[in-house]
Amino acid sequence: ASGSAGCNRYQASYSANQGTLTVDPALSTRKCCVEPEGLMDQETHYLAALRTVTAYAVENDQLTLLNGLGQPVARYQTAP
Repeated sequence: ASGSAGCNRYQASYSANQGTLTVDPALSTRKCCVEPEGLMDQETHYLAALRTVTAYAVENDQLTLLNGLGQPVARYQTAP
């Protein structure tokens, strides 16, 4: 998996099997973005949240990552 965490690009290995998902710790670039305020904190929380993922669901054009309590961690929509 790879993408932008807000300021930095990241990539992480993962394994998926019949609705379960494990995401390994992400590697990311090391830029520091001072604007907008709070972006680096948001990025830190996002990358930490990916480590809590235990399952996924796909519905229509949306991928939802879920934690061990079945709560959404992140949602991704396909681009038009």
